[in-house]
Amino acid sequence: MGEQREVTGINTNNIEGDSASFSSASFEANSSLLRVLHVDDDVTQLEMLRLFIDRLDSGVDVESCSDPIEAVKLVVGNGFDCIVSDYVMPGMNGVELITRVKELKDIPCIMYTGQGSEEVAQLAFQAGADDYIRKEIEPSHYEVLINSIRHAVEKHRAEEIYRVVFETNPEAIIVTIDGVIEYSNHASLALFGVDSRDRLVGQ
Repeated sequence: MGEQREVTGINTNNIEGDSASFSSASFEANSSLLRVLHVDDDVTQLEMLRLFIDRLDSGVDVESCSDPIEAVKLVVGNGFDCIVSDYVMPGMNGVELITRVKELKDIPCIMYTGQGSEEVAQLAFQAGADDYIRKEIEPSHYEVLINSIRHAVEKHRAEEIYRVVFETNPEAIIVTIDGVIEYSNHASLALFGVDSRDRLVGQ
């Protein structure tokens, strides 16, 4: 039998203390423009990707970077919605880049390479990649890449909204797997009289 997951909401209206408020207005998606950082040491690939995406989807803005080490610096504080990275690059390969990016920021990453394999794809997903796209000669594959970018960003935004709604809910919520607490929101701490989630998780 598989694991059994339960989400339990407990009314905490009688618990004293401030509860965080949630405003749906703060989660209005900025769908007018997606900012993508494309990392590839091949300048021709950088130019081709930008050219085709500009033609196919004006709602996606691509910034190019030929140095993966510099790309890591650009990720922090630059408001990118997605990272698209080649695999074979000097100084840092695509798997290493995705691993480093995920350590710094929760942002969708797509491996986009013509020199990959099933093993590389597996390593990319283990590093946190949201998708793995092979470079093709046919221009139609750029549409596949655009769809992948949009899907990854929309999924990420939806998960962010869910996490914040979950956390700021004034009701105590705990998630259990096979009867063991795996996660609890802030309101549940007051209910159980503890000051840290570590006191609940695993119980």
